[in-house]
Amino acid sequence: MNDCYVPTIAYEKQRASLKQKLVAIDDNQELTSTKKKKEKEKINIMLDKLAEEENKQKDHVQHVRARFEKEKDNWFPQSN
Repeated sequence: MNDCYVPTIAYEKQRASLKQKLVAIDDNQELTSTKKKKEKEKINIMLDKLAEEENKQKDHVQHVRARFEKEKDNWFPQSN
């Protein structure tokens, strides 16, 4: 299914979860500012990778669909 569909809802849920973690880090009084900065940096890297992955997935689906559209008439030749 990954060739035909981009699970945008799953990507949105994961982004929302990571953003909640960013807020939780700010609210956590037990962490030092250095640890907060490190954790935020780690989560921001994960957000960037997630966005990159989603874009790659969208490009892949677009290429697969274009190929399907181009080749679909040859799959089931009509016989007389």
